[in-house]
Amino acid sequence: MNTSGKITADAIVKNIYMDKSSVSRILKVLELRGFIYYEKDSKNICLSKLVEYNQNAIIKEKAQPLLEEIFKISDEITYLVRLENNKLVFIDSLKPNHSLSVEAKDEMVDSIHSTSLGKLFIAYDLISIDSIVLHEYTKYTITDKEVLKKEIEKIKLKGLAYDNEEFILGVRCVSMPIFDKSGKMIAAIGVSMPLARYNEQKMTLIEDKMLSLSKSFKF
Repeated sequence: MNTSGKITADAIVKNIYMDKSSVSRILKVLELRGFIYYEKDSKNICLSKLVEYNQNAIIKEKAQPLLEEIFKISDEITYLVRLENNKLVFIDSLKPNHSLSVEAKDEMVDSIHSTSLGKLFIAYDLISIDSIVLHEYTKYTITDKEVLKKEIEKIKLKGLAYDNEEFILGVRCVSMPIFDKSGKMIAAIGVSMPLARYNEQKMTLIEDKMLSLSKSFKF
């Protein structure tokens, strides 16, 4: 599958060295069972919502201990997210009981460049900067591609991504990648907090825990 989650039968034949008739039979079975579908007016094969749901369920189950550890330290809203068709897909979240808390996941779906979660998927080559429209959400949003590229390089060095009021004024976020055993990023965990509860000591605790978990856990 490419970064948009699509592939053609010809590409499958080329990559797995199986004859075209055998590939066609397998694809037909997968289509009948609801695992794939053909994009309208094209030869593109796409994963069905059934497969997406199963992927989400597997990631949620395996990453739940990480989500809970981060939430316990932060006591702030904590998200588990993956990328699908260049959009953020929210798999799970844990929410504190604070009177002042931050939740804007519906609005965050397309905001790849302005959120710490989205920046991670750029940093680990799951989405290209050139494919993103750099909308301005706040006066702090990065809207220059060269500036964003420099930000991405910092993320690669640090291993964590940040959002300093770039999506919502008065809200800061930090996120960590989750890798599989081959080193490919498959999901991310992020924490959002209002400036009213932000302090360097708290952020350091969250960062240290995230870096430790990201290095030690392999999906």
